[in-house]
Amino acid sequence: EIEKISVLTIPMPNCARVEEKLVLSGDFEITTSIPGNMEINRKGVDKGTGLARLCAELGISAEEVMAFGDSNNDLAMLRWAHYSFAMGNGVQEAKDAARFLTKSNAEHGVAEAIRRYVRK
Repeated sequence: EIEKISVLTIPMPNCARVEEKLVLSGDFEITTSIPGNMEINRKGVDKGTGLARLCAELGISAEEVMAFGDSNNDLAMLRWAHYSFAMGNGVQEAKDAARFLTKSNAEHGVAEAIRRYVRK
């Protein structure tokens, strides 16, 4: 079964129209990570459900997980993981979904968060 299709170069004027038709079908969830990119997922398939499933198989709880994200395709994962960090350069929706904020990618935000929360 196909769970995800990534479309990398949809002309910006067409994005909203394509997304609206896919969402109206009720079968898909649409996310994006960069302008002109569309990630078409089967309903219920996202980084959050994938991470939760992997952790369940490994016996790891959400309270033991650090997740980092900067875009709309990271929202479900950021909401699920207990130690969720939005990158300083991330979109506002990611910052709202995460429990913590760290420095930008260019400022080594992941390393900063690990130093701060893991290596106390």
